[in-house]
Amino acid sequence: MESLKELRQYGESLGLANEDLIRFIESQQAKQRDDRRFEREREKEEWEVEKVRLEHELELKRLDNTRLFETEKHREEKGNVNPSKVPKLPPFEEGTDDMDAYLRRYERYAISQKWDKSIWATHLSALLKGNALNVYALMPSDQALDYDALKTCLLKRYNMTEDGFKQKFRSCRPEFGETFQQFSVRLGSYFSRWIDMSNVLKTFDGLYDLMLRDQFLHICNNEVMLFLKERVPKSIDDMTRYADQFKEARRVNIVSLTNQTQKGKSQPSQKPNNARNQEPPKQSDRDRNRHTGGYGGGNRFDRKCFKCNKSDHLISNCPLLKKNKVGNVQNSGSRGKETPICGNVITLTDSIITTQVSNLTIPEQCEKKPIKMPVAKGKLGNRVVTVLRDTGCNGVVIKKSLVSIDCFLDDYQTCVLADGSSVKVPIAIITIDSPYYQGEVKAWCMEQPLYDVIIGNIDGAREPYDPDISPSVSVVTRQQAKKER
Repeated sequence: MESLKELRQYGESLGLANEDLIRFIESQQAKQRDDRRFEREREKEEWEVEKVRLEHELELKRLDNTRLFETEKHREEKGNVNPSKVPKLPPFEEGTDDMDAYLRRYERYAISQKWDKSIWATHLSALLKGNALNVYALMPSDQALDYDALKTCLLKRYNMTEDGFKQKFRSCRPEFGETFQQFSVRLGSYFSRWIDMSNVLKTFDGLYDLMLRDQFLHICNNEVMLFLKERVPKSIDDMTRYADQFKEARRVNIVSLTNQTQKGKSQPSQKPNNARNQEPPKQSDRDRNRHTGGYGGGNRFDRKCFKCNKSDHLISNCPLLKKNKVGNVQNSGSRGKETPICGNVITLTDSIITTQVSNLTIPEQCEKKPIKMPVAKGKLGNRVVTVLRDTGCNGVVIKKSLVSIDCFLDDYQTCVLADGSSVKVPIAIITIDSPYYQGEVKAWCMEQPLYDVIIGNIDGAREPYDPDISPSVSVVTRQQAKKER
């Protein structure tokens, strides 16, 4: 009302009256309304700008808080670890600790301490000794800082691979003082690690495929097994496809590519490692023609053994001669005299034209008993064992109960004995210290050999009459033992 009165007084002062005064007042009021509207709009705009500014500042504060929270969280996860300090764990002891078990304990400790995985390899290197430290030192710098790469190299160095855990699972035996429950847990851990290292799915189908592949490799000979392992088949289908390619490329029978368990007579197609003297190599047709005189121009299947009358072999390879060990051979030719031969094979010379075998007799040379046997005392680790130097053997035989399970290889070989029978035995790497041989050698492990260790004709073996007598081991013969008693 005061504004209206002021406007009326102001209009009258201008000389306005009646309708002119009213129009003047209305125009001034409209102008005042516009001014107030413009002022409100300006204030509103200023308030909007201020609101946006405040929201922006609030967003910046929120981002700062989030960044600070993430930094604190990362620092908490990383843990308050001083990289210059060694972890409070005992170092790895060569020959005592198991590398797989040691790494699993280290990983659990690192997780509990909330270490960042980027420093796991560095901390682990401070705990390594011996060969494990050499593995770390020989790795490239970029891989040495990668824990997964370091772990893989360490496991391979200590044979903690798929084949290594499979071998541990196959050869695992209860230890002294261990309960069957503890043994089953240890056996299960080896099996679990075998599955983990083979990278198969932990399902029935994955385990089914793994067992098939393992059995498939077990029945293949060494050549096929190496061929398949080099190609790392992912399934049994891949493995069989590779094996068929191997067979077709060589055009051989499948039986010759597998390990056949021999019973009774050994098959001619197989060539096992013999624990005794092997059969002499088969002669060529030309040699047989020269040795057999009138049969040289005929069919070779018409010839037969003069001892057993069988046509699948000659008398030089007759199993009856091997079974009876000795015989009399009559030579009808340039020499024409009877010569007794002691041995399990008959050697044909160029002077022999035909061969005939009389009744098997034991010559006087074989009836004489040996004065002494080449038997000596030796050492197998810390054990004192009896060692026989056998010139009729082409390998090394050891009593299975004397071999530690860590020395066994995941391999078997077929040995042909003196009577022609064959036996499939495991193979082990052992270290022998004896007058006849000193060093590391592959040995056939048998349950009940005549002596603890039998050394045959291997590289580095001394002759029976020339043992190496030293203070650590001494030769003990039967005659000397009888004198001592």
